[in-house]
Amino acid sequence: MANTTVSIRERIKTDAGWRWSKRIPIPEGKLNIAEAQRKGKFHLVYTERGRKREPKVKGRTFEVAVLTARAKQRHLEDAADSFKRPDPLQPIERHTIADAIERFLQRVEVSQDPDTLKAYRQSLRQFERWTDRKFVDEIDHDHLMAYRNWLLKNGNEKKKRKDKGQ
Repeated sequence: MANTTVSIRERIKTDAGWRWSKRIPIPEGKLNIAEAQRKGKFHLVYTERGRKREPKVKGRTFEVAVLTARAKQRHLEDAADSFKRPDPLQPIERHTIADAIERFLQRVEVSQDPDTLKAYRQSLRQFERWTDRKFVDEIDHDHLMAYRNWLLKNGNEKKKRKDKGQ
């Protein structure tokens, strides 16, 4: 079984210079306020693909270090179980909504009826005009429900009248 243990180390300035603290295991449960707000220069310590890693934690509080360590440990456990998930320590490649729409339409263009493709294009462009968000990762369930409600109020009035026989 792969080593999925992540611990935290702190760089401490002493009279003799900078020193490493002992490895601090990831605390279980909630941190008390004093622990959470403790400031320092924290690093994670773990082994990945047979190599020891000690990346610096972005953020200066112990709470950020613990949250980062927990996320990395989950990532290592998932990798050991052959789950492909993004590394929480790597920057996420963000995709714009416009690019995502274009990629989707290109992918389905071959397999869909032209009328279906036209409907997809119109619906997705309407969403793109409605939303104030720029990136796909900013869209959540609440945002989609707000769009759905907007459609019910504004976007489908002609269709509703037609369905009612008017």
